[in-house]
Amino acid sequence: MGYKGGKLAPWFDSSPVDSFMKSAVVTVAAAGREIAEKNTPIQTGDLRRAWESEKKPHKAVTFVGVGWSASWSNSVEYAQYVNYGTGLFGPEHKKYLILPKKPGGTLHWVDKGGADVYAGGVMHPGSPGNFMLEISADYVEATWERLVKPALRHWVKTMERQNPYAR
Repeated sequence: MGYKGGKLAPWFDSSPVDSFMKSAVVTVAAAGREIAEKNTPIQTGDLRRAWESEKKPHKAVTFVGVGWSASWSNSVEYAQYVNYGTGLFGPEHKKYLILPKKPGGTLHWVDKGGADVYAGGVMHPGSPGNFMLEISADYVEATWERLVKPALRHWVKTMERQNPYAR
């Protein structure tokens, strides 16, 4: 049962704290999304445009207790391959076979010397990862305090104006 009495009631109301925490995690998730976008390579721009961050926080239970959480993510099907890499650079650390789309067909490319090359299949070494998600997570971890501090100052001023006992 919560506190029910007199002028001290505002001191025991946790909703302003919850409100601030909700906005703080959304702010941090948006910053993470922005850094992920900036570190995403561009060919068509689809991968970069697909980054999203949650606009509404959700409750999260941790070993410390219950808090608020918001995240950023990318739903493009090949995002994980661009992020973590493929082949020798990816999670399996081995080359992979590329075959023509049509059975019995051939692959074609132009080599560095400008000559046409045809093959029935190739063992591709893969592509290195760009790690845009890890870069953004590291950024958020290192700067969350700076990201949240302006909102915290605003929240403190608002609380002080609302509560005559805080002066």
